[in-house]
Amino acid sequence: MYGWRGRIGIVIPCVNITMEPEFNRLAAEIPGLAVHSARMHIELESAEKVLTKEALFDMQSLAVKTVIPELAHANVGVIVYGCTSGSFMGGPGWDQKIVESIHEKTGIPATTTTTAVVAALKALNVRRVALGTPYNEEITGLGKTFLEDEGFEVVNTVALDIVDEIITDVPQSLAYQLGRRLDTPQADCIFISCTSFPTIDVIDTLESDLGKPVISANLASFWHALQILAVKPRLSGYGSLLGEV
Repeated sequence: MYGWRGRIGIVIPCVNITMEPEFNRLAAEIPGLAVHSARMHIELESAEKVLTKEALFDMQSLAVKTVIPELAHANVGVIVYGCTSGSFMGGPGWDQKIVESIHEKTGIPATTTTTAVVAALKALNVRRVALGTPYNEEITGLGKTFLEDEGFEVVNTVALDIVDEIITDVPQSLAYQLGRRLDTPQADCIFISCTSFPTIDVIDTLESDLGKPVISANLASFWHALQILAVKPRLSGYGSLLGEV
């Protein structure tokens, strides 16, 4: 039986082609763990419309009514709402509203990527964070405000402004370069946002070169799902967060 130790359910925007492969690679190193996914419809009439608040709000509302209940039939132990910007766009407490709506609909414990990032930063005793994103300045600013509302000091931001309908056709070296650009002596940790941004192959190298923790949206989401499942392996090669599960 697959998932005898735990099953993670992830729900992602339909254009995301990164979160599933990264979760599956990580899960393959943990005996008895399985990952099951569902895709959320998001309006794609134009590249600009993908990351409007309206498009993300509509995506979330529809998903709670449709694909998330369907995902629950896989008997997953946790549901991860795998969209970083979609879980901070509504301002303070928006991520918790998503968590509550998923739990009310399915009865299954849930988290969002933003919720997971906050939990990961607290677990690493981070107070000052550098934030890097593939978003534009406006969306990055909303992410910065969200983290500040959660009590963190954001000491540096870099917005790559490369988001279009599919942002995943980029080399993982871009995440490495972004981490180097973000680093300042004031930063306790580097956070690379967006579940559609490939990162996991460079996190350990970045930590080694920078001498501080580095987390990404997908690593934090996977870690928090393990926390909720009470599955506690230690994985090497993916940075300090998963090394301290």
